[in-house]
Amino acid sequence: LRSNKIEKIEVETFMGLNSLEYLDISNNRIKIVNKNTFYGLNSLRYINLIKNPIELIEQFSFSELKSLRSSPDSKGLDLNRLRLSNIEENSLVGVNNFYEANQYINFDNNQIRILKKNTFFHKKMNYLN
Repeated sequence: LRSNKIEKIEVETFMGLNSLEYLDISNNRIKIVNKNTFYGLNSLRYINLIKNPIELIEQFSFSELKSLRSSPDSKGLDLNRLRLSNIEENSLVGVNNFYEANQYINFDNNQIRILKKNTFFHKKMNYLN
Protein backbone atom coordinates (compact mmCIF):
# COMPACT_ATOMS: atom_id res chain seq x y z
CA LEU A 1 0.00 0.00 0.00
CA ARG A 2 3.07 2.22 -0.18
CA SER A 3 3.06 5.30 -2.42
CA ASN A 4 -0.65 5.50 -3.13
CA LYS A 5 -3.00 8.39 -2.36
CA ILE A 6 -4.57 6.97 0.80
CA GLU A 7 -5.99 9.81 2.88
CA LYS A 8 -7.84 7.90 5.57
CA ILE A 9 -7.80 4.41 6.97
CA GLU A 10 -11.12 3.53 8.55
CA VAL A 11 -11.20 2.03 12.03
CA GLU A 12 -10.82 -1.78 11.94
CA THR A 13 -9.86 -1.77 8.22
CA PHE A 14 -7.30 -4.51 8.85
CA MET A 15 -9.47 -6.60 11.18
CA GLY A 16 -9.23 -10.27 10.25
CA LEU A 17 -5.64 -10.06 9.00
CA ASN A 18 -4.41 -11.92 12.08
CA SER A 19 -1.30 -13.29 10.34
CA LEU A 20 -0.13 -10.02 8.77
CA GLU A 21 3.45 -9.28 9.89
CA TYR A 22 4.50 -6.33 7.70
CA LEU A 23 2.46 -3.26 6.79
CA ASP A 24 3.90 -0.52 4.61
CA ILE A 25 1.59 2.48 4.29
CA SER A 26 4.38 4.99 3.76
CA ASN A 27 4.29 7.85 1.29
CA ASN A 28 0.53 8.35 1.31
CA ARG A 29 -1.74 11.21 2.46
CA ILE A 30 -2.77 9.91 5.88
CA LYS A 31 -3.38 12.74 8.38
CA ILE A 32 -4.68 10.93 11.49
CA VAL A 33 -3.89 7.57 13.05
CA ASN A 34 -7.05 6.62 14.93
CA LYS A 35 -7.22 4.55 18.10
CA ASN A 36 -8.46 1.36 16.42
CA THR A 37 -6.81 1.74 13.02
CA PHE A 38 -4.62 -1.30 13.67
CA TYR A 39 -7.21 -3.33 15.58
CA GLY A 40 -6.82 -7.07 15.04
CA LEU A 41 -3.22 -6.96 13.80
CA ASN A 42 -1.93 -9.12 16.64
CA SER A 43 0.97 -10.54 14.60
CA LEU A 44 2.14 -7.26 13.07
CA ARG A 45 5.89 -6.95 13.57
CA TYR A 46 6.76 -4.08 11.21
CA ILE A 47 4.90 -0.92 10.25
CA ASN A 48 6.11 1.89 8.03
CA LEU A 49 4.33 5.25 8.33
CA ILE A 50 7.11 7.49 6.98
CA LYS A 51 6.30 10.35 4.58
CA ASN A 52 2.65 10.79 5.51
CA PRO A 53 1.27 14.21 6.52
CA ILE A 54 0.22 12.70 9.88
CA GLU A 55 -0.72 15.49 12.27
CA LEU A 56 -2.20 13.39 15.06
CA ILE A 57 -1.64 9.96 16.53
CA GLU A 58 -4.58 9.39 18.85
CA GLN A 59 -4.21 7.94 22.32
CA PHE A 60 -3.73 4.17 22.39
CA SER A 61 -3.29 3.99 18.59
CA PHE A 62 -0.60 1.32 18.94
CA SER A 63 -2.19 -0.56 21.86
CA GLU A 64 -3.14 -3.59 19.75
CA LEU A 65 0.34 -4.06 18.30
CA LYS A 66 1.78 -6.45 20.88
CA SER A 67 4.24 -8.03 18.41
CA LEU A 68 5.60 -4.77 16.97
CA ARG A 69 9.35 -4.73 16.40
CA SER A 70 11.66 -2.56 14.35
CA SER A 71 11.43 -2.59 10.58
CA PRO A 72 14.15 -4.44 8.67
CA ASP A 73 15.76 -1.15 7.65
CA SER A 74 15.55 0.76 10.95
CA LYS A 75 16.52 0.36 14.58
CA GLY A 76 13.12 1.15 16.05
CA LEU A 77 9.89 3.05 15.63
CA ASP A 78 10.60 5.60 12.94
CA LEU A 79 8.02 8.39 12.84
CA ASN A 80 10.11 10.85 10.89
CA ARG A 81 8.93 13.05 8.05
CA LEU A 82 5.38 13.31 9.33
CA ARG A 83 3.64 16.53 10.35
CA LEU A 84 3.17 15.81 14.03
CA SER A 85 2.62 19.01 15.98
CA ASN A 86 1.99 17.42 19.37
CA ILE A 87 2.42 14.02 20.92
CA GLU A 88 -0.65 13.05 22.91
CA GLU A 89 -0.46 11.49 26.34
CA ASN A 90 -0.78 7.69 25.97
CA SER A 91 -0.38 7.78 22.18
CA LEU A 92 2.57 5.40 22.52
CA VAL A 93 0.89 3.00 24.95
CA GLY A 94 1.02 -0.60 23.80
CA VAL A 95 4.48 -0.56 22.34
CA ASN A 96 6.34 -1.35 25.59
CA ASN A 97 7.69 -4.64 24.22
CA PHE A 98 8.79 -2.73 21.16
CA TYR A 99 10.82 -0.28 23.21
CA GLU A 100 12.33 -2.98 25.37
CA ALA A 101 13.57 -4.76 22.25
CA ASN A 102 14.71 -1.74 20.28
CA GLN A 103 15.09 1.22 22.63
CA TYR A 104 14.89 3.70 19.73
CA ILE A 105 12.32 6.19 18.53
CA ASN A 106 12.75 8.85 15.88
CA PHE A 107 10.51 11.91 15.59
CA ASP A 108 12.93 13.72 13.27
CA ASN A 109 11.56 16.21 10.72
CA ASN A 110 8.19 16.84 12.34
CA GLN A 111 6.57 20.05 13.58
CA ILE A 112 6.30 19.12 17.26
CA ARG A 113 5.34 22.01 19.51
CA ILE A 114 3.73 20.19 22.45
CA LEU A 115 4.80 17.12 24.40
CA LYS A 116 2.03 15.98 26.76
CA LYS A 117 2.75 14.60 30.23
CA ASN A 118 3.50 10.89 30.49
CA THR A 119 4.25 10.67 26.77
CA PHE A 120 7.33 8.58 27.46
CA PHE A 121 6.29 7.15 30.82
CA HIS A 122 7.45 3.54 31.26
CA LYS A 123 9.31 3.59 27.97
CA LYS A 124 12.78 2.05 28.01
CA MET A 125 14.72 3.93 25.36
CA ASN A 126 18.39 4.43 24.65
CA TYR A 127 17.78 6.82 21.76
CA LEU A 128 15.16 9.51 21.38
CA ASN A 129 15.40 11.91 18.45
